[in-house]
Amino acid sequence: MTGTAGGSGVFESWLQARSSFGADALGDRVLTPALLAPYQIILSQDISGRVRTADEAAALEAWIRAGGGFMTLTGYGSANEPANVNTLLAPTGIQYADTLVLCGCGFTLPVDGWHPHPVSDMITRLGMDNGYPVMGAGAVVADQSGYDLLRATQLDSGRVPVWADEWISFDSEWTGHPDYQVQRFWLNAIKWLSPPMVCQVPILV
Repeated sequence: MTGTAGGSGVFESWLQARSSFGADALGDRVLTPALLAPYQIILSQDISGRVRTADEAAALEAWIRAGGGFMTLTGYGSANEPANVNTLLAPTGIQYADTLVLCGCGFTLPVDGWHPHPVSDMITRLGMDNGYPVMGAGAVVADQSGYDLLRATQLDSGRVPVWADEWISFDSEWTGHPDYQVQRFWLNAIKWLSPPMVCQVPILV
């Protein structure tokens, strides 16, 4: 599920080049078992359209527990966007807080508080601007200035990382910040999200 805010052409091209089937935009489609079944990984990004329902959250939960990988980004500014994501995250025990933090006012501030986890392997710095802190269940993978910014949890066979911002998908972060390990972060995240028994491309050091 992806939106268009911020310009994510580099990230989209990167994803397309690393999948035999490409990356689909689910948009505002209703989440049902039949819709979710073909996918291994779903990224929630800027779902600020219609209100998501408890039935959709239940369908997503069942899909995750069966081995799906669900990752969320947030911080797009629309009032119902974090509420929509929290509805879908409810079964995981992770939620976004309701107050924006770490405002760079149009540019990202560095996040360098990283804790051991497969998603944080070799990550020392990423950027964020005006995101929502993450609270609740799971392991804290990144924090900054007293705010938890990345939590990760497992539901049966499925995995869920929840990141407090959206800028890691934007072109500016991919092309303008050599001090950020954006590509490595996404490689780590996708590898961790992928079903363990699926053949994966090794990450080169």
